[in-house]
Amino acid sequence: MNSNNHLHPAVILDITQAGYDIIRSLYKYKIPLYAFSYKANSIENKTKRVTEIIDYNAQEDLLEKLIALSKRLKVKPVLYLSSDHRLEFVMEHYDVIQEHFLVNFPSIDTLNTLLDKRELNNFALKNNLQAPATVNITSADAIEKVKSLDFPIIVKPFVKTAAWYASERPKAIIYDTFEEYEADIADVLNIEDRLIVQEFIPGGANDIYACFVYFNQKGEFVQSFTGQKIRQWRSLTGTSSCIRPFNHPEILEQTIQFFKLVNYKGFGSMEYKQNPNNGKFYLIEPTVGRFDLNTLVCTVGGANLPLAYYNDVTNQNIVPKEKPNDNFAYIHELYDMRSAYHSISTKNETPKQLLKSYKGKLYFHYMNTDDPVVTRKVLYKVSRYIASKLFRYMTGKTSKA
Repeated sequence: MNSNNHLHPAVILDITQAGYDIIRSLYKYKIPLYAFSYKANSIENKTKRVTEIIDYNAQEDLLEKLIALSKRLKVKPVLYLSSDHRLEFVMEHYDVIQEHFLVNFPSIDTLNTLLDKRELNNFALKNNLQAPATVNITSADAIEKVKSLDFPIIVKPFVKTAAWYASERPKAIIYDTFEEYEADIADVLNIEDRLIVQEFIPGGANDIYACFVYFNQKGEFVQSFTGQKIRQWRSLTGTSSCIRPFNHPEILEQTIQFFKLVNYKGFGSMEYKQNPNNGKFYLIEPTVGRFDLNTLVCTVGGANLPLAYYNDVTNQNIVPKEKPNDNFAYIHELYDMRSAYHSISTKNETPKQLLKSYKGKLYFHYMNTDDPVVTRKVLYKVSRYIASKLFRYMTGKTSKA
């Protein structure tokens, strides 16, 4: 990768998923890119768009390697975070990180308020913002606390840790009845002892919207992008697999208002769900202190938020090359192939509706002409998936998505 030695390097922690979005948003600006990785066999590790990939095994090892990298670089690097469990790590070592990296994070108090979904719910209600009833639970109070909620409910980990990902549980779990919840919750708590429980807002994936924003070091709003989920994987409780731009002034205004109330700084986003029964938008959850998996959709939509962050903390003024774009579909290939198959096979969408969701220019999370090795790896996975479904169809077998 060609780089400019006069630019502050960018350090991505870590390279998987959202980290790859950051890389794709920055590499064309010749910024030296360094990425940390704890999964040596990940697709993202095949990228040729970074100067160096640093492997690590444990959090103690990670801090040592972060400091060592900072010391050997000629200028102070910019740190980007791409996951909640790395955010917790940075919060634990906040002063050390600020000493060695250029960052723009919210204060620890602000992060604690926004990461605690119970505090978030109280804050929203206090400021006349719509939010589903929420409780935080541990193994000590898992049964009693949920008795105050109306079913169905949705359960999520407080932080999606490595143990949660390894369990192969979905991003969130829906329970239709108290009996279902009671029978399963002990197993869930064995994976992660801190859980968030919310009353489930009715509606499908396309009733979910997300507004992404950046606030500079002075706490001033800089830039935004709003998108609408079209599909997600897994269905109802998963991660976005297909997103389209959606200009909605009410959502943007509410998001800016929310983050200003907590004196927010840095990248953040708010997910909303519109209740089809009353038309109201409910705050579902914020992403705070780090970039998320949909960062690239903002960039291709004309709002390069990783670059806005870079310019802010380095006091540079690199002019964005991206132009506003309101007619495209952003697709996570490995998720949407499953979501689209599930949607058609369950008759949630017709083939015509599916094709309509792809109108306009198509952008992919992985596949791009500038990173051929990653693209080939993903094409191979997609081809194998399609071939397996065709084989099962032709032989009369059924299968799960």
